[in-house]
Amino acid sequence: MLPPGRRGAGALPGTPLEARRWRAGRGGAVLQPGLQEMCAAQRRALREQVRALLASHVDGRPAPTSALQAVNDAMTRVPTIPLLRWDQAHGLHRGDLWPSPGRHHRV
Repeated sequence: MLPPGRRGAGALPGTPLEARRWRAGRGGAVLQPGLQEMCAAQRRALREQVRALLASHVDGRPAPTSALQAVNDAMTRVPTIPLLRWDQAHGLHRGDLWPSPGRHHRV
């Protein structure tokens, strides 16, 4: 746990201004204020789904369907990334880009 006011290295920008600075510092496009808030809201929502997915994995529980779907929806925007799957035999794992029986990649 980090001290109050401190965020981990992997923390996403929490406000539109932080997101704008983060993007500009990496050569990214600077969005208009309305789009910034929309993108920030999408990132926050995805971050919560990722947290739910990872918590279930750590606790040895089945992946929440809604979390798995949200992460996979985001990943389909980058078609070279294998989707995440969960099943009783293999737990959380990466599937193939194109489904093929018997192949599983552990996360």
